Amino acid sequence: MKKTLLLLLTFGLILTARAQDRIITNEGNRYEGKVTDIKNDTVYFQYTFKGHLRKLAIPESEIQERTLHYKLRERKAFLDELELPRWRVTFEGGAGKRIARLSPMVTNPNEVAHLRALTFGYNLDFQTGYFFNEMEGIGVQYNLFKSSNEAISGGQVLADNYAIHYIGLNYLMRRAMPDNLSILYFSLGSGVSHYYNQGLYQNLSLHIKGTTLGFNAQGGADFQIAKNVYLGAGLRLNAGVLRSIKVGNGFHFEKIKLNENSYENLARVDANLGLRILID
Repeated sequence: MKKTLLLLLTFGLILTARAQDRIITNEGNRYEGKVTDIKNDTVYFQYTFKGHLRKLAIPESEIQERTLHYKLRERKAFLDELELPRWRVTFEGGAGKRIARLSPMVTNPNEVAHLRALTFGYNLDFQTGYFFNEMEGIGVQYNLFKSSNEAISGGQVLADNYAIHYIGLNYLMRRAMPDNLSILYFSLGSGVSHYYNQGLYQNLSLHIKGTTLGFNAQGGADFQIAKNVYLGAGLRLNAGVLRSIKVGNGFHFEKIKLNENSYENLARVDANLGLRILID
């Protein structure tokens, strides 16, 4: 409860800071604060000066300019001055590393080495986004992560070949440098993650699959190499947990509900390079 109140208080302070009013008098004095009341042709105003709250009562006849929520107005004017194209399409790929802890129930050294090898893989990613203004937009993302490995354990072949498919919606943010030759990006998203593994255990072919809610956060920078074409690099954190799986032979599957100690954690970090194309 205390954390919630603190969050609401912080959010309220941010909104208050953004929603400041401004008064400029006929003499050129400028005050930034909050209009608390207007009555009898007088504007009642409070502002902070050197950490102290001060209050004024100024006749409207002495006011040259009065702007309510001027910071929000300035921000809106800035966002409306769109310089970058609204559409952004990206194609990228790179390395990925699953970061969940290995199960403590696996103690065989060969099996542990096998599982560690499976935490490394590659990913391919496609995204398209539309920006409402210069800084904010929404997008759709598809990501594929793949990994495979084989090992010998107890004289038998142990093999895994799995893929994690993700599709979701992203909230996009961007900030162009003054020359527009480089752009900083950040995104938050959620969607659906689907896990599929074709494995070999004790000479028995098994197919394992599962679907869960996925999340990701990504940050990076794009550098212009041609008109509206950029080379980008970024890091992405992916998250998701399988609480149940389906196991079968590829045709028939049986659903298994996992206990908390055996959840399949899909958390992963990706490092990518790719092309970004901006479209008017």
